Amino acid sequence: QPYSVKLGDRYFAFNRMDPIGMTLGLAADAVEILQNSDGSKPKAAEEAIIATVASIANNMTSKTYLRGVSQFFEMMSNPTRFSESYVQRLLGTAIPTAVNEVARGVDPYLRETRSIMDSLRRRTPGISKELPAVRDLWGAPIEFRSGLGWAYDAVSPIYSRREKASPIDKEILRLGMNLTKPPRISSIDGITVDLVRHKGSYSRYVELAGNAIKHPAWGIGAKDFLDALVKGQHPMAEVYKLRSDGPDGSKADLIRATVQDYRNYARLQLLIEYPSIAA
Repeated sequence: QPYSVKLGDRYFAFNRMDPIGMTLGLAADAVEILQNSDGSKPKAAEEAIIATVASIANNMTSKTYLRGVSQFFEMMSNPTRFSESYVQRLLGTAIPTAVNEVARGVDPYLRETRSIMDSLRRRTPGISKELPAVRDLWGAPIEFRSGLGWAYDAVSPIYSRREKASPIDKEILRLGMNLTKPPRISSIDGITVDLVRHKGSYSRYVELAGNAIKHPAWGIGAKDFLDALVKGQHPMAEVYKLRSDGPDGSKADLIRATVQDYRNYARLQLLIEYPSIAA
């Protein structure tokens, strides 16, 4: 979790605790940028200055009270691309924050928005559940709840969540891989399909590909298969152990191939569940 400290297995965000949050964020950003630089000595001073400037920019645009300004200029720089999402966010604020907190208490899951009306529905108690859930890489719905109680979530400015890394999550981090959710625009049976145009289909696609669709050979979902693989509890585990490490190693290749395999099956299932996509 960015701009946070980790105590035990729980993250606590500090980015809304100015001025301390700003200071911690500047230090964290500067160090991370310098760690990922080429490290050449002649450029050390220059890189330190660039890291500091970039850190200030990252921190300022992450602030709730300045996010509207940064999003406005982002929209102005490319109206064709960003104007619709900007208007959605702007009109979404028409629902008072107190009402939005009640909506989160009733429905604690993050919801997809495809239109201005969806932005209003997401912040309205009792209606937000009609929207498809935003899901993580493995298809689980993303929730707002910290696990510390509704009162904490509604009142505290410090966002918190518990780390729930599974064996495959830890393995992906260990290997240094970059594994993202499937794209919204996909090729199904040779035809390019924008899943955003078919309500709920993208959320369902992520759910199926993440762990819901069962592989015909193994009878389990992608996450369950990969968890068993890296824990050594699958017939293919011995083969996996012999492969090389690293983001470009053969272990990473196997993980990517497995994820892609399940996504192929998930797209075929979408043709069955969504007649509009099949058409």
